[in-house]
Amino acid sequence: LEWKKYGKSYSPNICLAKLLLGKDVKEVNEYLQGIKPWSGSGSSWTFHKGDYDFTEVVLTRILYLFGHNKNLIYPETLEHLLEVLLIEEGGKPREAVPRSLGWVRDTENHHLMTESSRYLKNQWLFKYGSSKISPGNPKYDNTTNGLEKWLINYLDDMLWNGEYEFNSIPYLLFAVEGLLNLEEFADSAEIRLRAHKVLDSINWKYALGSLQFRRCAPFRRRFEN
Repeated sequence: LEWKKYGKSYSPNICLAKLLLGKDVKEVNEYLQGIKPWSGSGSSWTFHKGDYDFTEVVLTRILYLFGHNKNLIYPETLEHLLEVLLIEEGGKPREAVPRSLGWVRDTENHHLMTESSRYLKNQWLFKYGSSKISPGNPKYDNTTNGLEKWLINYLDDMLWNGEYEFNSIPYLLFAVEGLLNLEEFADSAEIRLRAHKVLDSINWKYALGSLQFRRCAPFRRRFEN
């Protein structure tokens, strides 16, 4: 598949599915080793080509599901994931839309996909390192670099105030992907518990709102749907 055209979600999900099935493993590894980020993360607009976080959230899942299995993810592929394809790292979250001079707050789905990928890449590098980074590097310690505290506050805000994209059904799916990664792969019990509670809240609201068609909202941000 042509990476730049289908890299937003289709291609990485095909790689994920093939690895889950143990099918075409050699071809998947060759493919992953041969690609580079097709864009930047965050919202796209006139001065920024974004949306790469849609890809990163799936690549992060691939890293954690298969990164320890050399029969599925070859060492060269693992290094390429960590050094090239997963572009977010460090302790400073990006709350604003890229290149907006900090004036425009990015959307919830971009926050959750980008910062969950940043958090989990940090966690991996802090625990295991890479060919270029030694384990225990303080840059990647989420408990001291500020990222865990930011994520806890962000998830607490969602728990107290709800999702601000609750009427944006096409995008809520992608927010859920970031939350699922945190709930499944974060070492922090505080992060896992909060992600779990937010996911429960989202599913409860959907169940309650769809019961007997009590609330059948249209697609508010994607009119073509």
